[in-house]
Amino acid sequence: MKQTYKRPKPNQDIRDAIKKSPVFTYEVAEALGISANTFLLHLRYKLSPEERGKIMAAIARLSKKVEGSAHE
Repeated sequence: MKQTYKRPKPNQDIRDAIKKSPVFTYEVAEALGISANTFLLHLRYKLSPEERGKIMAAIARLSKKVEGSAHE
């Protein structure tokens, strides 16, 4: 049987943060002012620390907003 090797995806921590949060990928993209497709293309490559910080901050901000609206 052929053995497969699964390459790790770049920015897996960002992908995981989105999966664990109550927000969708397109919402993060909108918060960053870019399209969902552009955002996903950016995730294919190693991001700068500044870009990573902006994305993680957007995820946190949107998560608080969504979780806050669930209690209203």
